[in-house]
Amino acid sequence: MIRIVQGCPNQIEKDNFRTVVIDKTGNYRIGDGYDEIRDLIKYSAKYDEHKNIYIKIKTQKYDKQSFLSDSSVVVLLDFLRDYGTYILPFNIRGATDHWWEIALSIKYDQTKEQVAENTPHLKDKQIIQLTEINPQDSEITLKIDTQKLKELGWIERMPLYVQILTHKGEIITDSFNDPKPYDNANFIVGAIPINNFLNYNSECVEIK
Repeated sequence: MIRIVQGCPNQIEKDNFRTVVIDKTGNYRIGDGYDEIRDLIKYSAKYDEHKNIYIKIKTQKYDKQSFLSDSSVVVLLDFLRDYGTYILPFNIRGATDHWWEIALSIKYDQTKEQVAENTPHLKDKQIIQLTEINPQDSEITLKIDTQKLKELGWIERMPLYVQILTHKGEIITDSFNDPKPYDNANFIVGAIPINNFLNYNSECVEIK
């Protein structure tokens, strides 16, 4: 069940981050000792002084052993009209209800970028960058370079959609704004237009 919460707990956090989604549903339990690491807990965002967007992702546990071999946190970004794909990247089985152009895979301090086949001009642009790892608070922070988005055709008044998931191999293990994608043939829903959320007095989402 998803409910919109007026005034989520800690909606305004330290450093001006705002809570976007709180996820309390757990995740797909594989039983390999790393289920907690793949369990998404909270997602926050903010603008910096240059209107770049920072995203902070909190998992139940995060350390140097977090993502071994075939597991990672994946961020999907959609900012262009009539481009992208619904098929999930990095050999993850399934699809999303909202297409994406850029995907970033994060394995502790290592990142890998993939772009949709019909957007080769986006390759190696480093639009999404890993900026901070906080193992103590089980958080990672990313920067979305909005100036580069504009150079590539994004118009600021248009939505900038973000989807976040974790996976092991081809199986989605958790996804924000979608309680159990693994029970729905690895199909995820609920991409959030993050710039709209930050620009207006939006409520955060709490997933029960």
